[in-house]
Amino acid sequence: ASDRFGLQIVLAAGMVLMSVGALALAVSSRFVLLVLAALLMGIGYGAVLSAGNLLVARLYPTRSAAVLNGVNVFYGIGSIIGPLLAGYAGAQLGASYAALALGAAVLLVLTPFLMGRLEVAVHDTVAVPPADDMRGAGVLWLLAVLLLIYIGTEVGLGGWITVYLITSAHLTPEMAALGASGFWLGFTAGRMLGTALGLRLTSSALLLSSLSGVLGAAAILLFGVGAQLPSVAGILLLGLACGPVFPTLLAVIMS
Repeated sequence: ASDRFGLQIVLAAGMVLMSVGALALAVSSRFVLLVLAALLMGIGYGAVLSAGNLLVARLYPTRSAAVLNGVNVFYGIGSIIGPLLAGYAGAQLGASYAALALGAAVLLVLTPFLMGRLEVAVHDTVAVPPADDMRGAGVLWLLAVLLLIYIGTEVGLGGWITVYLITSAHLTPEMAALGASGFWLGFTAGRMLGTALGLRLTSSALLLSSLSGVLGAAAILLFGVGAQLPSVAGILLLGLACGPVFPTLLAVIMS
């Protein structure tokens, strides 16, 4: 779709699909409709994630690692604000889904605003290595596997931190929730740090440093299973190290 219609169209379509899916998710009461609404929202999110990051990388080709990290800081901020809004809406209105409706409204307002001001400064095509360039294709497959493992780590840990800390480290649900918030705070701080370091390091060096931090934090978690302090420290460090990986990896792919 990006090749045929352009990244701006894909980005706009993704924002609209996310909005429609979020609104449908907020008002659906049947399980099948909930699943379909979530699927629609997920398709839109995938389009926004891919087209949005690719547009940013092309608009700022010389400092893509720094700029991509800067833009993706707001992913972490949203991961903190979103649950807070849902909790507040649930406590004050008895309707946590109001946060979904608010998010959908923001997306719908931003779509024409963004499309009217976004100018693509580079040729709008997706770079694909020639079929006979086996070395280039091999590198792309390696990066794809790395992305697969990384996203599984981020989403898996982000979704199960609270349960893990309760069952393994024997924290109270309230303290475990703080541990989850700590992961996303570290994650956001990592992207802020990636923005600063992206101006001084090459994309490859920043990616290698981040992945080294991920492995170190994972080792702390592995050897600290059942202990509160190592578990919490490992989660905080893992969030910090994970933050720059995705945007920096995109910058490496685009370079």
